[in-house]
Amino acid sequence: MPSKDLHKEPFDEKTITKLDIFEKYIQAWIPVFVMSRWSPILCIFDFFAGTGKDLSGIEGSPLRILSQISLYTENIISENKNIQVFLNEKDSRKYDQLMTICQEYIATSKSLQKLRKEKKLEIKFSNEDFDEIFPKYIKKLEKNPSLVLLDQNGVRFLGKKYFIPLTACKQVDFLYFVSSSYFNRFNDRPEFQTALSVSKNRIKEKPYKYIHEIVIEELRKEIPKNSSVRLYPFSIKKNSNIYGIIFGASHILAVDKFLEISWKKNNINGAANFDIDDDTIKGMQLDLFGNIEYTKIQKFQMDLETKILKGELKNNKSVYEYTLSCGHIPNHAVEVIKKLRENKRIDYEGKSPLVNYNQIYKHNKLLSYQIINKG
Repeated sequence: MPSKDLHKEPFDEKTITKLDIFEKYIQAWIPVFVMSRWSPILCIFDFFAGTGKDLSGIEGSPLRILSQISLYTENIISENKNIQVFLNEKDSRKYDQLMTICQEYIATSKSLQKLRKEKKLEIKFSNEDFDEIFPKYIKKLEKNPSLVLLDQNGVRFLGKKYFIPLTACKQVDFLYFVSSSYFNRFNDRPEFQTALSVSKNRIKEKPYKYIHEIVIEELRKEIPKNSSVRLYPFSIKKNSNIYGIIFGASHILAVDKFLEISWKKNNINGAANFDIDDDTIKGMQLDLFGNIEYTKIQKFQMDLETKILKGELKNNKSVYEYTLSCGHIPNHAVEVIKKLRENKRIDYEGKSPLVNYNQIYKHNKLLSYQIINKG
């Protein structure tokens, strides 16, 4: 099946949404590793780099990577880090454009020039098929903290021989872009069954708008038991098609950062660029049976309240981890805990529930929530 050339016309809204999420995650990822003691080498891989920008000059992922690196020049130098950027583009014409555009961009950036002069920034361009280049870099991915962008047009490279090795890399965060609608339209084709087997019955279990979330659910089944990688979706709708980002990481701070970005992108559901659950009409009206339909946030908060009052979640750490596992941000949990305290259902020391990464993992503060038994 021929793929559409995304660089023959200006980026559409779908592409800009995807690039914006990519860039915001790069922005969150770089300082965490630059300021850490984990490794002197940090790697960023963009395996489907394109030309670097569109016809109207909007920056693509390669220039966004370089732009974010430039913001942390002084930190990179002072912390003695080495940033290695790998930009791959299979199409020879686009590859030539990519090199020219990136070199011109670097030539206008004093920060990037300084990093290269100090030997703190390496950029490697390649012109290969993903099938050929991925095996060459898997050892580097296993060894160094890495951020991987897989901005494919389609679903071909979602297969086990690419996905499973990524889930085995303990210091790798990845953002896959996939055309999830294709599983609905071309499910029976051999190339789709090779990439990821999703049965027609499985697809029909939920409305079509959830196709990207179904893909994520099926991928979760493929993750080896010894892997701690977690997957989160962000669905992107364009006309009648559903695309999406698959975010994967094993470190809980990475999950926190991605969910923060997702919920800022859409504060209704944090998982799509549209109202996927029809939440804008829920929480205020009754369904056909006279029951209130609750929003995604309301359902989570009701569930969290029940678990706290039953003693299933006893402290800030267990609440924090449960919140992220449900695809929600800490603020949603904090609202519940503060309300429970105001209503004299629970109590805890201090003013804050301390449901955040820094308090729990950096400052090792474990805060217990005591249930107040009435009567």
